[in-house]
Amino acid sequence: MPELEFDDTKGFDENLDFFLSGMENEDPEMGAILRANIDGLKVASDDNSRRRARADFNSKIVTALDDKLKEEENE
Repeated sequence: MPELEFDDTKGFDENLDFFLSGMENEDPEMGAILRANIDGLKVASDDNSRRRARADFNSKIVTALDDKLKEEENE
């Protein structure tokens, strides 16, 4: 992926959308997986909930990638 630079004049949501759009352009499947699961990270409000949210997010990404691999193997 090309170098990613966030725009300091934009808020978190705009920069996040910029990142996700870039991922969708570079790797549409991965971009779609990230976009489908990102909301769980955005709602975490303290360190404990952020840790749980990251673990849940990572687990969902791994599951989605595993499912994608199984689909490709069955084609």
